[in-house]
Amino acid sequence: MAAKKGADASSDATYMNIWYQQQRDAQNRADNLPFMQSAYGALGRQNDFLNGDYSGFMNSPDYKFRFDQGMQGLDRSAAARGGLYSGGHTADTIQYGQGMAAQGMNDYWAKLAGQAGQGYQAVANVGQMGQQGANAVGNAIMQNGANRASSYAQQGQNWQQTAGALGNAFTYWNSNRGS
Repeated sequence: MAAKKGADASSDATYMNIWYQQQRDAQNRADNLPFMQSAYGALGRQNDFLNGDYSGFMNSPDYKFRFDQGMQGLDRSAAARGGLYSGGHTADTIQYGQGMAAQGMNDYWAKLAGQAGQGYQAVANVGQMGQQGANAVGNAIMQNGANRASSYAQQGQNWQQTAGALGNAFTYWNSNRGS
């Protein structure tokens, strides 16, 4: 009876361990989900960019602000010199726009790569925690199996001892019956 109780307690502990691992895994996934979703968005914008859709870049607030501020500065400078509508000013704005776009594209790409990298790390974290959880559950199940096997062996030994004691008692009774 005690061996069965021990086996049942081991099973209960195993099921609690599995439940805990599942809860931990679900929380880990929930904690990392925003980073993974952000990465998916960044990867989508990178693919759009590589396929010639520069709208994400052109509409990014940091690029718009820097471009607008730079153009405003060029316009004010040209206006102060009286050359706002001159060919030289037009050449300056074209040169500025091209340089700004090249630098801005690099910055935009780096930001997207950083977002994608955070998502990659989040996925790696989820995978690692999942593997650790699977190992812990596997170990708990194996330990439970060993505990139950030990319990069954103990029950077998108990029955063997009981049968031996009954056999000895019968032999003693039988040998002393005729005396």
